[in-house]
Amino acid sequence: MSPHDDQSTLAISPDLDHLQRRLLISKRWLDAISTAQSKPCLIRRTREDDGRLEACPLHGEMIVGRHGDGPFRYPPEMESMSRQHFRILVAPDGRCFVQVCENAKNGLHVNGREVTTRRLIHGDQIYAGGEEFVFAEANR
Repeated sequence: MSPHDDQSTLAISPDLDHLQRRLLISKRWLDAISTAQSKPCLIRRTREDDGRLEACPLHGEMIVGRHGDGPFRYPPEMESMSRQHFRILVAPDGRCFVQVCENAKNGLHVNGREVTTRRLIHGDQIYAGGEEFVFAEANR
């Protein structure tokens, strides 16, 4: 049997490549927002589609979607994003959680895996409704 016949190696390699790409994207985004944040935040591309990134501070419970809160409100014509796609919950102790909303049609992915609820850690990539975010903890 040659090394190329080993199915476990073939199955793992694409996942490792994907993981490395995700980690590099997270690191680039975190490095781009170099100032220490006093609050946890989600980093995302600006809506102007000019390649710039912005850090959106998080507090309490925030909804992301077409009927989202403040910086997380997306335009009505963006149908890939549900009205209320997911929520970010910031606990009093500073831990943050992401939770898919009940009627979200395209799911919620953290680090490439579909989730319903998950605690976030520094550098996690969130993908929902065609948008990508990177989570940054406070004061890192």
